[in-house]
Amino acid sequence: MHKNWIVPLIVWCSTGCTHQENKTTTEVGAVSDSLFREVAFHDLPAQWDSVLSRVHVPGMVVGVVRGGELYVLPIGFRDAALSRPMTSTTPFYIASVTKVFTAQAVLQLAELGDLDLDAPVKKYLPRLQLQDTALTRTITVRDLLAHRKGLKHWPITLGEAYTGQMTEDRFYRLLPEATISGDFGYSNLHYTLLGRVIEAVTGTTWKEYLEANVFVPMDMSGTSCKAKVLDGPEAALPAEFVDGALRTTIGRKTDRTFHAAGGMVSTAPDLLKWLRAHIGAKDVASGAPVAHHLAADMRSEQIAIPEDHPFIADQSRTGWGLGWMLREHRGREYVVHNGHFDGWAAHVSYLPADSVGVVVLVNSKNTGMWLTEVVAVQLYDRLLGLEPRNYTDTIPPWIFGPPPDTVAVDTAANLSLAPATYAGRYANDDRGEIEVDVQGDILTMRMGDLLLPLVWPGQDRFVAGGDHEGSFVVRNGVIEAIDLGMPLPDKARFARVR
Repeated sequence: MHKNWIVPLIVWCSTGCTHQENKTTTEVGAVSDSLFREVAFHDLPAQWDSVLSRVHVPGMVVGVVRGGELYVLPIGFRDAALSRPMTSTTPFYIASVTKVFTAQAVLQLAELGDLDLDAPVKKYLPRLQLQDTALTRTITVRDLLAHRKGLKHWPITLGEAYTGQMTEDRFYRLLPEATISGDFGYSNLHYTLLGRVIEAVTGTTWKEYLEANVFVPMDMSGTSCKAKVLDGPEAALPAEFVDGALRTTIGRKTDRTFHAAGGMVSTAPDLLKWLRAHIGAKDVASGAPVAHHLAADMRSEQIAIPEDHPFIADQSRTGWGLGWMLREHRGREYVVHNGHFDGWAAHVSYLPADSVGVVVLVNSKNTGMWLTEVVAVQLYDRLLGLEPRNYTDTIPPWIFGPPPDTVAVDTAANLSLAPATYAGRYANDDRGEIEVDVQGDILTMRMGDLLLPLVWPGQDRFVAGGDHEGSFVVRNGVIEAIDLGMPLPDKARFARVR
C-alpha cells in the first residue's frame, strides 16, 4: 500500500543560507532531516556546504538509516546552471553500486534453486571461452561475484559502458582475449557476465529481473534500470569543473550503456530502504527477499585483500564478499560499495554490528569519489560517538587528476587537408564505429553513444574526450583511417568505410 507523505526539504546554498520548501512526495516513506539538527550532527551541513564550493561540486544528497528510521539531507544544486536545488528524492546514476544489486539477484536465484554459486559459469553460458581453457571449465559464479579471477578486457568495457556498441556476438568473440590475473582484480567484466547468467537462468533481461524481484518488492519506486530517468527535470545533472567553471558533463548514459555492472538510477530514500533490509537482516516492505542468511552471505569474506585506505586514516580494506567490499573503520566491520562515472559519484555502506548505514550521492566528476567517502566516515564517527576527525583536509592531489598537457587551438590550423575531407564513418571490428562530422571548420567525433570533444595538439593529431589520444592516417592526400589510443594501454585503427 502506498501513502502520501509531506516531506520537509532543506536546501543548503553555496553561500551557507537555507531555504525551506514543503513538497508532497509519493512512496518515500517516513523520511526526515531531523538527525542533522541533533547536537552531535548540527555542524556537519555547514562544513559540507563549505567543502562543496571548495572542491567544485554542485550538490549532494546525504542519507542515514539508524534504528530503522531514515534521514535525508539535500545540499546544493541538482542543476548548477539553472540553480535547481537538490531534493531528498533527486534521482542519481549510481554506477558501480549496481553490482551489489546484481549480486543480490544472483543470490536470490541461488536461494530459489535456479542456480548454484559454485557451479561453473559455463553451465549457464555455454558460449563462454577464455584464453585459459582450464579456467573456462572451472570458473564459478562465486568467483565472478568476488572478483576472484581478475578478468579484464578494455574493448568490452568500452563497448558496454561507454559507446553502447557491444553486441552478444562481439562480446563472446572478444572474451578469449581477456587478461586473467588469476587473483583478485576488480572488473566490470565479472558482473556483465553475471548479468548474462541472470538472463540465461530467468529467460528475461537482468534489468527486468531486478525491477520485478528487487525494486518492486522493496517499494523502491524511485529506482530504475532505464537511463531515460536521467533526462527528467528532477534528476541530478552530471557536472565537471573545466577551465575554472562548473559545466554539465557532455557525455550521458543511455540504455545501451546501462549494464549489469553499472546500470541503475536511484534515490537516497530508496537506497536507505534497501540498506535497512540488509542491516535488519529481515524481510521488509511486502516480503522483500533479504533474509538474514542472504545478507550475511553477501558480506561473508570470499577473498582476503589487506590494504590501507589511500586517504582515510584508520581505515583499511580487508577483503571482498559476494558483491560487497569489506573494510574496517576504526576497528569496526564496514561493508561498502562505491560508484563513480563521469559526472556522478555514489557511496552506500553499513556497519553490521552497529545497525547503521549511510548513503552519499554526488553530481560531480572531479572530487565526487573523495567527497562521498569523507562524508560517510564523518557520519559514522558521529553515529558511533567516536572522537571526530577532520577528514575534509585530506584531499589527495590525484583526486583532481593531472593538469591538461594539451591546449585547444583552431582546428583548421592543425589539419593537413580541408576540414570537410575528414567527415565520414570509420570502423573497427572489435571496438565499433566512429562518426566524424564537420560543421564549418570544426570537427566532431562520436563513437556510438559517446561524444568525444576534440583538442588539437598537432597536425592531424587530436585528444578526444580528454584522454583518448589519436590521429588521422593520411597518405597521398587521402584519409585512410583513424588511430585511436584508449585511456588504458590500447591502440586501435578504425578504417575509413565512407
